[in-house]
Amino acid sequence: TTDEAAHAAWFTADSPATGLGLSIPANMVALDLDVPAALPVLEASLGPLPATVESRTPRGGEHRLFEITGAPARNTTSALCAGIDTRGPGGYIVVAPSPGYCWLPGQSPDEHPVEMLPDAWLAVLPRVDDTPAAPVDDGPDATPPPPDAETRALDFLRRAVERANL
Repeated sequence: TTDEAAHAAWFTADSPATGLGLSIPANMVALDLDVPAALPVLEASLGPLPATVESRTPRGGEHRLFEITGAPARNTTSALCAGIDTRGPGGYIVVAPSPGYCWLPGQSPDEHPVEMLPDAWLAVLPRVDDTPAAPVDDGPDATPPPPDAETRALDFLRRAVERANL
């Protein structure tokens, strides 16, 4: 239907199962911050992210949209850092007016442009053309305990810098 009143009614508390998904195009990446407190770990190494189109999720998370150059971003779960997922082509994020989702003031797509992801972030962004390293099997007793979020982020950054020959 083209009835705007009907559209508005779909996204009310009376229709909690109605959601709007935004499919991510090849020239964009969505950072899905399930744990926003993890972001400062990466920003300390890669620099701050610019203000861009951003929304809040029902559980206090954030969705931030950025333009990218080069190969499309891969859809990942905690590859950059524990609690930070990436969404690229074939992935999507739920956005306002879905129940529980809202654009940050001044950062809706109508109010703010989608900004370019900074170069340092582009260098470590998982891409669809990346070939993951083959897993190493050192036997069942060689598995170390899982690292904390900061250690995982720093290890990821070291590997990315090595791949980029920086």
